[in-house]
Amino acid sequence: MRLAELQSALDAALAGKECPELHRLVVSLKQSPEDCLALYRQLLRRAHVNALQQLFPACARLLGQDHFQLLAEFYSAQIAAGAGFDPFGAQFPGLMESYRSSHAELEPLVFLADLATLEWHLQEARSARDDPALDLESWASLPRRQQHRMQAVVSYSLGLQYSRWPLAEIRDAVITDRPWQELLAGKGGWLCIHRHLDRLCIEPISETQARMLNGIRQGLSFDSLGYDLNLVQQLLPLMIARGWICRLRMPSDQEPAPES
Repeated sequence: MRLAELQSALDAALAGKECPELHRLVVSLKQSPEDCLALYRQLLRRAHVNALQQLFPACARLLGQDHFQLLAEFYSAQIAAGAGFDPFGAQFPGLMESYRSSHAELEPLVFLADLATLEWHLQEARSARDDPALDLESWASLPRRQQHRMQAVVSYSLGLQYSRWPLAEIRDAVITDRPWQELLAGKGGWLCIHRHLDRLCIEPISETQARMLNGIRQGLSFDSLGYDLNLVQQLLPLMIARGWICRLRMPSDQEPAPES
């Protein structure tokens, strides 16, 4: 059996499918092949649960050990069954709301899916590659009549999220074991999640900033953003200083914008 075939057979066995040829290759002095594979499945589920607790610490605390364990094991079973979630954890926030709504005791956690999405944005920011050094000379040296044709490129680590709840404050309270219930009365809004100088940042931003960043992320030039160039010029230095923007370019530059 070739290595690729062995890997496929092991994946199938961990998903609970019968694979007699693999069973013949599993050798143990103390356990049967079936017991060995059952142990591997248990260890894999445990590793998935531990990894998800690291990725979604606030959600894990709010749900409690029993609920989080069930949800994480369900996610692990989907992966083992060939759901093919890539990267690991990306689809976990999507399970939160359906799970919460099916358990009456979790009704107060109406913000849970949004919080999980925020924690996933933080993971993406944490693992994003470094941004290139920003060269502002190409912008500053252009005549004003040409500056409107420029495009900005958002940071590799940037994520944008809207929520009706103050997620950053709720998450901080949960992580630090402080009461969070009264925070639900606070206002939500747009958040910009990114990494700046090796520090993860969650910053509240205005709707104008969010719409502008969304347009920039779609590859629109400054004159296509739907805002007056004076406003773009006013907000651009702030976006650069915060690390939301990592590069300026002319549309003729064929290098693709980073995915976000």
